[in-house]
Amino acid sequence: MGELKDIIPHAEKRLASIMSTTAVKILLIDRKNGLLLHYLANGDVKSHPLASGLAGMIAKTGKHECVPNAYSHECFNGQVDLDTTMPLIIWPVKDACEETEVIGIIEIVHVKGIEGLSTTNKAKLTTHDIETVEFFSKQFSRMVMNKLSNSKSNNEGGTIESSIHEEYHPITLKH
Repeated sequence: MGELKDIIPHAEKRLASIMSTTAVKILLIDRKNGLLLHYLANGDVKSHPLASGLAGMIAKTGKHECVPNAYSHECFNGQVDLDTTMPLIIWPVKDACEETEVIGIIEIVHVKGIEGLSTTNKAKLTTHDIETVEFFSKQFSRMVMNKLSNSKSNNEGGTIESSIHEEYHPITLKH
């Protein structure tokens, strides 16, 4: 289980279990090619333009959002984002060393967030939710950076992983 194509679907399942939810999607950013990349469980990789959907919005702003109904949001793109009418957490995965650099996006169907919708029209995001996703995001970032650093040192050329890595320094993700 050393390649991103194996690790990312596994990470999605683990986070879904931790957050007690039905769906999680993790996308990596390939800035060199201007793409959001989603590694599927079957080994395929889907790519989308970087500015697409809610994920693209968060990639640009670098700030998390919890939208009450993803499907009705003006930035929603069904080819990129999780297709749900439930609250959706969209969280930037930031470089562990350079926290202004977004390297990926996590989308989580936030089943518990519906509790806050009846009175506020805003999905409820608890301190526990924030701390859990932030911790997972940081650990995931470190894992991706380690994997990309190992890929570079093993001279894996011509792969998506090497394409992502070419634009970044292996530790700091500097351009």
